[in-house]
Amino acid sequence: KKKHTVALPPDEITEVLFDLATRVTATIPTNVSIVNNFDASLEDMMQNEIILSRAEKSRADREIMEATRFLIEDILPVWMNTFKPIPPLQRRVVWPRIKDDSAVATPDDLSMESAATGWSTNTPEKRAKLEDKIAHLELDPDTKAETCDLLTFYFKRKILLSITQLKEEELRHDPASFQNLKLEAQQNAVRFIQTYGSYLKLHDSLVAASEIV
Repeated sequence: KKKHTVALPPDEITEVLFDLATRVTATIPTNVSIVNNFDASLEDMMQNEIILSRAEKSRADREIMEATRFLIEDILPVWMNTFKPIPPLQRRVVWPRIKDDSAVATPDDLSMESAATGWSTNTPEKRAKLEDKIAHLELDPDTKAETCDLLTFYFKRKILLSITQLKEEELRHDPASFQNLKLEAQQNAVRFIQTYGSYLKLHDSLVAASEIV
């Protein structure tokens, strides 16, 4: 029986969460605040008399928002504690180059090359070390892909969005009162990257980070 690697979370629960996150991505734009939007929908339902069809749609929207908030706030933080992340300096273990002479490079082929100390593929010996490391960790390709998607999803929907929301609130209120909260949100982002940076899809993450107001 193939042993389970500590570098990835359990495959079955990861698959379920990946399916949920995929549905959320297809339903709710990345820049929508789960908490604020849910509260607004609830207030609209209570204060307005609407026809049954609209009530059913609003109820469905609330259920989606509530499930999404539960996924981001409660489930994913617990899920992230089920495995031991590979350090960012060994990112090449998660994103190995399949062929060094490939004419087409994916966004993550171009990532962290200089920072991947000890796992460069410039020589046959180093390529062999990388292959041995990958084989030792037994990174299931499906679970690995789903894990990277989920962590990128959380980074965009929770970590980056919290910074965006604070910046927006700062524009409407006294900026001084938000300094500590904004600093804390930025430090949370740094800690997240330091812990799970090996798994982030860099192109998606950088595009999302560039859109912070």
